[in-house]
Parts: sequence; structure tokens; C-alpha cells
Amino acid sequence: MAWQSAARGALLRPLHFGASTRPNALIGVQNQLRHLSLAASGRQARPQLQNIPATQSLLQSNSFATDASPKAKTKVKTKAKSDSAKTAKSSSNKKKPMTEKQKEAKKLRAHKDHIKQLKEAALEFPKRLNESWYTLALVDKINEIKGEYKATEALKMASQMIKPVPNEAKYRAQAEENRAANKAAFEEWLKSYTPLQIRQANTARASLLRIEDKPRSKRWPTIQDERLVKRPATSYNIYCSERLKSGHYTDAPERMSAIGKEWNAMSETEKEPYHKLAAEDYVRYQKEHQEVYGFPVPSKTEDSS
Repeated sequence: MAWQSAARGALLRPLHFGASTRPNALIGVQNQLRHLSLAASGRQARPQLQNIPATQSLLQSNSFATDASPKAKTKVKTKAKSDSAKTAKSSSNKKKPMTEKQKEAKKLRAHKDHIKQLKEAALEFPKRLNESWYTLALVDKINEIKGEYKATEALKMASQMIKPVPNEAKYRAQAEENRAANKAAFEEWLKSYTPLQIRQANTARASLLRIEDKPRSKRWPTIQDERLVKRPATSYNIYCSERLKSGHYTDAPERMSAIGKEWNAMSETEKEPYHKLAAEDYVRYQKEHQEVYGFPVPSKTEDSS
């Protein structure tokens, strides 16, 4: 028993400063160290005790808890940061109001695009040959002398040299041939488009005339096409046509004013025959519109939009 006491003393001496506070896990470790294996002969062997520093034992016992349940890392809250980032991003993506100069530039671009679209829809006539016999003679003479004079002087000299025009009959015949060739080329060009395309082209040409403010005959004349559906006549149009054919009025400026006064003085009973003719003509217009253009006559609301 003496060696056991001594052994206990030797074991407890290094641990006296923490014996009262060590955890249960430390006590279990020390108990295991006390009960060592006996010798194979059955004799009670001297236990091989080893002094374990208290700090190491405490570290080992503490490692059981830390290894079993590691602490979860605390996540840093970034909601406020993300919200502020979103606010900054949205404010940076927000478009700045356009200046007056930018607005004017945008409006000008839109106007140019609109003009371009109208010109594409308006269609271009085929190139025409010269139909003036005098111009044909003048051009020939300019080509003869253009190497001797400047452009402006050549035109002036040529116009003097062709008085009278030499070979006038030749140039008149050439002008007639050109006129016939132009007519054939126009008819061929016209057939290459549908009546609806010609109708749309005339609408675009009318818009270009209003925008560009140029004479109709010089730049955007109406395309004449017999395939186009004739618009319906009104009651007043029918009455005017009837009165003009009568030959009662000779003075053109005054006759339209006189016919208008006659129409306004008529009663509804007197106007009824003309209303009936106008209604019949509108039925004709609806039928031809569907057959030629492939869709019914738009309503007044659709036509104005």
C-alpha cells in the first residue's frame, strides 16, 4: 500500500493546482492510467505511471469538445451593403433627361427617316428620253463645240448656231420615237407594280408634296393608273357634273359659284335623286375596292387613324 500511496502522491503533485477544477474527462483519463496491464505471470506488476502535465491533459480534454462540435462561423450581414449597392446601381442606370439640343437632334433624325420611308414608297419613274426636238438639236451642237468653249459659253454659242435648226425634220422624228419609247417604258414599269402599290405610292407622293412644298408637276406628280379604283361621287358632285354638261354656264369662274347657290337652294326632296345615285356609286366603290386591293373599304375611324 505504501507504493500505491507514493504513486498517488507522485501523480497528484504536478496536478495539485488544477485538481479541484479539472473536468470529468480529466478524471477518466487519470483512472485509466492507474489501471495498467499486469505481467503475464499473474503477479501484480508495478504500474508504469507517467506524469502528465496538467496543461497537456486539459488541452486533450478540451479537444474532445472542440473536435466533436466545431463552432459555426458567424455570417456577416451584408443586406444593408447589398441594398446600398442596388440603390447606387439603379441611380447610375437612370437615364438623364435630354437637353433641348438632343431633343432637336432626335426630332430631326425622325423627320429624315420619315422622308426616306415616304420616298421609298413613292416609287421612282423610269428614266425618260428627251421628247423635245429643239433640245435634241441643241445637245448635238453642244457636243460638237464643247471642246472649243467653256460649258456656259458652249450653251450660248450652240443656241445661236442652230437658228434655224439644221435637219429639223430629223430631230422631230427622233422626238416622236423617244415619246413612243417613253410610253412603252412607263407601261412596262407600271405593270411591275400592283394597283395597291400604286395607290400607296400616290399617298406617299401627296405627303411629300405637303412636306417639301414643291410643285406637283416638277417632283412628285400623281401616278396615272387606270387600274386604280375611282372614288365614290357625292350627291353634290353628281349634281355639278350634270349642270356642267348642260352647257348653261359659259364663264368658268362664275359657274361653280352659281351651281353651289342652286344646290343650297334645293329642298331635300329635290336632292333625293342625287342622294340615291351617290349611294349606288358607293356600293360600286366598295365592291371594286375589295376586288382590286384585296381588302374592304376602311371605316372612317380606321381611315383617319
